Amino acid sequence: MPASILHGKIYHIYNRGNKKEDVFLDDEDFVYFLDLYQLLIGSIADTHSWVLMKNHFHFLIQVKDFDEIGYLNPEHATSEDLKKKWSTSEISLHPATPGMSASRIKPNPINQFRHLFSIYTMYFNKKYNETGSVFQKKYKRKLIENNNYLKEVFLYINNNPVKHKICKRAIDYKWSSIHEIMGISQSRIITFELFEQLFGDEDNFMFELNRFSLEEK
Repeated sequence: MPASILHGKIYHIYNRGNKKEDVFLDDEDFVYFLDLYQLLIGSIADTHSWVLMKNHFHFLIQVKDFDEIGYLNPEHATSEDLKKKWSTSEISLHPATPGMSASRIKPNPINQFRHLFSIYTMYFNKKYNETGSVFQKKYKRKLIENNNYLKEVFLYINNNPVKHKICKRAIDYKWSSIHEIMGISQSRIITFELFEQLFGDEDNFMFELNRFSLEEK
């Protein structure tokens, strides 16, 4: 596992609940996590594919180039609302000592994921009157540099509900990127550039996904 998350690179990010326990217990939990994900990770990476299962998740992301990432917003530096604290803006400046020039601070990709897990843990523990870790402490991140493997991971993520026998067809599962890909969902978490490079269109994607699903079985 790489020691850092590099700008411009593609990664398969995944994690599961502590002791393999469920981390999403109702629709509100799924929605809260996705909103938090878009706020924290959308500022530092493009998402190409994703799935949330009850006790684990997968994301295929490409970290933005350093120059594409905005600056931490100093207006929320002491906010009690942690979601606002880590929001970003295009040209915000971090407050500096009077008489000195302001310094610009950009979010660190690794820290953004840490914030994602820690803030969701606070939400989950408060809602369900729990304590301790919700996710396993060391989330996995695999650097992807091979196009064939990249395509395989893309399909694997969308086929995950079928693999775990939650449904017979990937499109029947609610919490994955396949609904965005097929135009069923109005949410816009993923970007489509990589999808178009790998599959061309929705029909070819479904053909490839069905083939992949049969091979996994």
